[in-house]
Amino acid sequence: MSASADMQAIAEDIIRQYGVPAEYLAQGSELPAVSVTIRKKPLRKVSMSGRTMWQREISVLSSVVESPSFGDVFEIDGESWKLTTLPIEFMEIAEACGGALWNLTLVQDARPTRK
Repeated sequence: MSASADMQAIAEDIIRQYGVPAEYLAQGSELPAVSVTIRKKPLRKVSMSGRTMWQREISVLSSVVESPSFGDVFEIDGESWKLTTLPIEFMEIAEACGGALWNLTLVQDARPTRK
């Protein structure tokens, strides 16, 4: 087995063992949402510039979601989560397992933003 195949097998094992169902909708897509399996981490509450939001990190197989983009939406446990840019010093879209997984940071407003 090649290193790439090994990494793909590891990624698939992670999703199989820790995965939960979700729906994925690419930004601007007129197609119906796609059923995916993700690994999710616990929620975190983040506040910055007077805005409070919930943040969730997930992993999804890159073979299922080939090129995530800011504005894409994941529905997890009946709630919509958006892949969005944040002024925080970390990558919101990162590869793992040799490119076999995407690690994504999603947000959801916890309190309306003041304008």
